[in-house]
Amino acid sequence: MHVRTKLSKLDSYMESLAENNVTLFNEYVYEQLHALTACGKQTLDLLPNLFKGYKGPRIRNFWNTSARRKPNLRREQTFWSRKF
Repeated sequence: MHVRTKLSKLDSYMESLAENNVTLFNEYVYEQLHALTACGKQTLDLLPNLFKGYKGPRIRNFWNTSARRKPNLRREQTFWSRKF
């Protein structure tokens, strides 16, 4: 399979990993980018494909937890901005 095709199907690759191992996923993406660079090519749609992979069904809990934390971060930023 062509490297750009592999990079466009990162969501499928993430689902194929045991327990959606983010570390293995990141290493795979790095290897694919290295292979693409070795051919003298580049990709302009890496970020959308990367986030498509990160939003796999098993790691949605991570994203949901992060989304719930945002209001707390805003409250803390407001607190500190008033202090200084």
